[in-house]
Amino acid sequence: MTTNAEQESRLQSEWWTAAQAIAWIVEGTSQAVERAAAVKGMDGLQRLRLRPTSRWDGPPVSLAAAPAEMLRVARLGRLVIRGRHGVGSDLQAVPVRYEQMAFLDARLCFADEKNRRVGLLWVDLWARADECQRQWPGVPNAPVAPETKEKSVSPIGATATNSTHRTGRPPEYDWEGALTYLAGVAATLDGLPDVQARAADLLKEHFGKLNGGESPSDSLIRAKVSRVYQAWEAEKERLERAKPRRGNR
Repeated sequence: MTTNAEQESRLQSEWWTAAQAIAWIVEGTSQAVERAAAVKGMDGLQRLRLRPTSRWDGPPVSLAAAPAEMLRVARLGRLVIRGRHGVGSDLQAVPVRYEQMAFLDARLCFADEKNRRVGLLWVDLWARADECQRQWPGVPNAPVAPETKEKSVSPIGATATNSTHRTGRPPEYDWEGALTYLAGVAATLDGLPDVQARAADLLKEHFGKLNGGESPSDSLIRAKVSRVYQAWEAEKERLERAKPRRGNR
């Protein structure tokens, strides 16, 4: 049976997703971190029914306030939030110094005002577990979550290996984040690629970087891309019809 000390040592060597970091800020237990492993946005965190717990002098941090608290500490230089920005971006530190930058409500991502308008967002956000634990101490003598053997998670897209890791269902593919990435491609290229197959290849590469080389099936990616292009073509036609036309004399 894993002891609290062993659990703490294991957690301190990990990277946490933004959702896991927020779960820790609110509840301060390894169980909360484990349960948040597959969560992608604030809606998913709300469904976890986290219990705000005070572990220091002062009131606990609610789920609604936790993203702002995480951002506040990052701006003080006590926490580095890493993410991906733009087409084929590597993982890098998010420039949280900008005052207009904040967590978007539904998703755990960043965008300043300029990039928000064109859909170019900071996504796939990570923070080191040890930095989170230093800033927001955990609940003393909290029960240890059970372990399962799953694929280890790394923010740098390294090849996954079987190891003792977080519990819960395997992470689902983040289609919302992938389509946001595709919107960033469109903004950078002044439109989607001319050939749908190129867009499908970009999405497959995007998923591979985030999931240790794994990605959804080619047929599923093509189907999703096809729907994006259909919506894009319909919107272009609508805008074309809406243009004022000069009457014949």
